[in-house]
Amino acid sequence: MNQTHQLLTTGQIDVTNFLLAGMIQPLSNGLDVKIPLGLHTGRIKALAAPDSAITTAGYLRGKRIGVSGLGASPTLITQRCLARQGINMGHEGGEVEWVVFAAGDLPLALERKQVDAIALNDPASWIVEERAE
Repeated sequence: MNQTHQLLTTGQIDVTNFLLAGMIQPLSNGLDVKIPLGLHTGRIKALAAPDSAITTAGYLRGKRIGVSGLGASPTLITQRCLARQGINMGHEGGEVEWVVFAAGDLPLALERKQVDAIALNDPASWIVEERAE
């Protein structure tokens, strides 16, 4: 359980802004919370370097994708998108390698070619896109 989940369940904070995808595992593990409102105005994106041959989700087969956590919303949403493309997401025999970095280090990992793509949510994804142009 991450620190925000702990603060929420112990009453030290009243509300958080997690995306539901990132709450599925904690909820299934017994996290005792109420979800009074669902609101999302941003986007989650998988980004490749400007000089990359990766142009669609299907090109991520066999690639390394940098993420901030295996249970993070950008990871889960990207996994769902790739699964719709027929890409195996299994832990054994999976066709994508997930590489965890601190969220702030993901753009640098992409720039250094430590990963082939990164999964981020706004506003971080927007900032990375703007700097690449």
